[in-house]
Amino acid sequence: MKAVRFLLLGILGGMGLVFLLVTAFLTLGFMSAAELTQNEATALPALQWSFGGVGAALLITGVSLFIGLGRGEKRRRELFQYGSIVSGVVEDVSRNYSVRVNGQSPWRVFVACTHPVTGEKVLVRSHNVFYPSAKAGDTVRVAFDPLNEKRFAVELTERKVLQ
Repeated sequence: MKAVRFLLLGILGGMGLVFLLVTAFLTLGFMSAAELTQNEATALPALQWSFGGVGAALLITGVSLFIGLGRGEKRRRELFQYGSIVSGVVEDVSRNYSVRVNGQSPWRVFVACTHPVTGEKVLVRSHNVFYPSAKAGDTVRVAFDPLNEKRFAVELTERKVLQ
């Protein structure tokens, strides 16, 4: 997941910086030129706004995806550090067909456990995992937030796939 974050930041953020540099070149390059024709003078602001707007949008998208994708991982770590941890039994491992990455759908693990605050039996769903190591009948740890009973995390490891 960390590699995907850095890849998105590198591609989108890098393209955004290139567009912004082109905008700066257009602005500074034409500003120093003493003679501009009427057509060049009219087209220059449109070029600057086009390249600048696209560059800013790409840069903002890359940075926000980088930050946003890291938040879920951080929240799961914090839950296992400070939350109430219970053990649960894996009921089902099924694909999440609403998400596709490179033609593949990730897996979701459904775990039955007892909620530590309410004491009732609940079925929780894990985050998307592409190569889950858990299978039906396995015991896994589930962390619940004691302040927000709807917030939880399932501890899963991805098995290593050699290609």
